[in-house]
Amino acid sequence: MFKAIALITLLASISAHSCDTQYNFQVGPFFTTSMNIQFWKAFTDEVEHLTQCKVQLVSSPDYESYIQKIIQYEHDIYLAPIDYGPSLVKRGYYPVLHSKEGISGLIISRIDITNNKANFNGTRFITPSPYTRIYMEAVDWLDTHGLTNDVELTFSSSHDASILALLNNKAETTAVIKSIYEKLPENIKAGFHTHEIVNIGGGLIVAHDLPKDIRAAILSASGKIKLSKWVESHEIKSSRYSHRFETLFQNQETYNKN
Repeated sequence: MFKAIALITLLASISAHSCDTQYNFQVGPFFTTSMNIQFWKAFTDEVEHLTQCKVQLVSSPDYESYIQKIIQYEHDIYLAPIDYGPSLVKRGYYPVLHSKEGISGLIISRIDITNNKANFNGTRFITPSPYTRIYMEAVDWLDTHGLTNDVELTFSSSHDASILALLNNKAETTAVIKSIYEKLPENIKAGFHTHEIVNIGGGLIVAHDLPKDIRAAILSASGKIKLSKWVESHEIKSSRYSHRFETLFQNQETYNKN
């Protein structure tokens, strides 16, 4: 009760004045511009309403540039895969929200995934960047099913780009988050086989110097997010892939120094 009263008091105090500062919300390369607006616009509008500060949605063209933004502390708020969490906290960021329900990932293929192993020989498998949990899960799935040497594995810039490659016959199989696949018309989905491989979590991570009133507004506006359900977060636990992502972060930092 005391915590709720404190939050209301803080929000009431900040709504009484205007703000001339713009805060950038880096939503990464995960979705197209239209989907980012669909998922996040109501949330940023609410944060702006509560704080009178401008909150700008910013996306990255690919995962490599997204990682650079994180390493170089270029923005104020980040949407990040939960697997990145320990690496971001190590670099001074703070968790504010995490997805309560998780986001499922799918392998989607024109080939019967369970019964036609031989039909994968020489086929094209496209995934988002190696900086994604989906990629790591897909590689493990291929290895488990003895398909690693049977497919031509390539990368796209995002989940949306991967599904488009599949739809445009530039690949026979892809791995993406389930919410993208579910938006396809039923007659198109009928032509594919699917296999669920992972339940991915996400988090909203903020810069260490983000003002407390902005953090309070983020918490208050979380119900406006149109992607999964979100709850307050104070810590991020390591996942089985966190150490791999930490290695990728360290490699990028080493590259930047050279």
